[in-house]
Amino acid sequence: MCPEMQKGGLRPETDKEKERGIDAGLSDSLSRRKGGAKQKTYTVQPGDTMQKIAQAVYGDGSRWKEIFEANRDTISDPNLIQVGQELVIP
Repeated sequence: MCPEMQKGGLRPETDKEKERGIDAGLSDSLSRRKGGAKQKTYTVQPGDTMQKIAQAVYGDGSRWKEIFEANRDTISDPNLIQVGQELVIP
């Protein structure tokens, strides 16, 4: 358990709260891909990892590499994503 939780400063999230956090990050971008299809994006939330995002979006955390590959132009290290960063979801 992290020190903040021991002090009562933080509490574990419920499943509903986790879903709301993931839902808050997903959006349809107004920008268009080639062919005119809407581009899905995800805004990184506190505590997110590429694996957590892939699990939420695809239902399979092992698909994080697909998200990483789609965002190689803005991410050099998949372990260093930043809160507020917008990721393309292929």
